[in-house]
Amino acid sequence: MPHGSPWSLALMLIGLGVVPWSVGPSPGRIDALSRERFRQGRAPLVVRSAGEAPPRWMLRPVVVQEVLAPDKLVVQGPEGPELVRLLGVQVVRARGYRDELLFERATTALARCIQGHRVWLKFDPAWGARDADGDWCAWVVRAQDQLPVNLEMVRCGFLLPERKFQTQWHPLLQQAAQEASKDRASGSQSTKLP
Repeated sequence: MPHGSPWSLALMLIGLGVVPWSVGPSPGRIDALSRERFRQGRAPLVVRSAGEAPPRWMLRPVVVQEVLAPDKLVVQGPEGPELVRLLGVQVVRARGYRDELLFERATTALARCIQGHRVWLKFDPAWGARDADGDWCAWVVRAQDQLPVNLEMVRCGFLLPERKFQTQWHPLLQQAAQEASKDRASGSQSTKLP
């Protein structure tokens, strides 16, 4: 095989890990395209159908493998990683460079709070367990101390209550957002998650 042949280039790229050896997603990993779609996208929630219920594996605590965004994470399911969106909240937006800064700061805060931890996934009976893209949408509770993560992220000012798709937890989220706003106005807000 000559040095400059397409085969030698392919083997070099496979060896460097740029091109996967096998075709299809590798087990235990979320591909880059799915990760980027999940980080950027916001599919609408789906109204729960009569017989729909979350799978049995979600009735036990699951491990958070990775945090992709202030309201999006990856948990370990029985057949590999699964994408989960925090239900009832939305990302804080700002103009210009501050938007990316807020996004990164909130993502880091969520990662410090739950990455590597076991969490419970709770679902609102009015909404389906998945959004229109097929990603799980849940109220996330840290298993070790029962910390409601969605609520804590709003209380610390990293997320806002979702206006369009209101869940059963909306009144709690609204109250936490009002308290966070008062704390910011008085200059006494803590943006550290426990």
